[in-house]
Amino acid sequence: MIELIFIGAIIGLISSLLGVSGGFLLVPALYYFYLSKNISPEIAIKMAIGTSLFIIFINSLFSLYFHKKELDIKSSLLIGIFGVLGSIIGGYLTITLFPEYLIKKIFGFFLIALSIYMLKKKDIYANGNIEDIRDKLPFLGFITGLISSMLGIGGGILIIPSLNIVLNIPIKRAIKISIGVISIISFSGALVYLSYPLKEIDSLYNIGYVSLLTTFIVLPSCIIFSKVGNYLANKIDTKYLKILLAIVIFIGGIKMIL
Repeated sequence: MIELIFIGAIIGLISSLLGVSGGFLLVPALYYFYLSKNISPEIAIKMAIGTSLFIIFINSLFSLYFHKKELDIKSSLLIGIFGVLGSIIGGYLTITLFPEYLIKKIFGFFLIALSIYMLKKKDIYANGNIEDIRDKLPFLGFITGLISSMLGIGGGILIIPSLNIVLNIPIKRAIKISIGVISIISFSGALVYLSYPLKEIDSLYNIGYVSLLTTFIVLPSCIIFSKVGNYLANKIDTKYLKILLAIVIFIGGIKMIL
């Protein structure tokens, strides 16, 4: 299980350096890890998504605690409540209707789009008022919940650019809202995967499509190295790291599609 400790360390480091939840890295890493343990691809991809959501939920509780005085609770709840509906539907579709090859292709195209976004992203000046776009937050929540639960991501990578670039909300305000939403959406998504009746796989100690063993091996190294990432973020220029990561994500997306 040394691989899982290494996965947790990498996810924690990169997540804190770049300010993302890391689900887009965690899902493919867990998928290929489960395949190496002779788990069928159909179960491996869904186990990777469910376990990723559960890990993101627990990790998000630490973020909630550390940022509790900075949260925009009203906006986060409005997005999160409708996100719960989307995450339930997304989880149900992934578990019951979508075959493994389709899930992989959807995730692969998502990774490619994300890598292009990371390479082209530029800082923009936004000065919008959250009150002016509050009626649009339920729709944003539903779509974020739907996609997050289908792909095993926290949703921050969707919420922040949507608020900042599309709805003209200042980036710092968008991040504060996102922190509050991730725990709600990842928890409801994880519940869908936890509640599905899948027989226990001895090597994973799973409940439904969530591996408890994976979770509690990955989490400690993830938390420890996120602190290292926070320290390094103030010491190094993350510009070139983003470029390198975008290239790696692009290659990973191609691999998931082929």
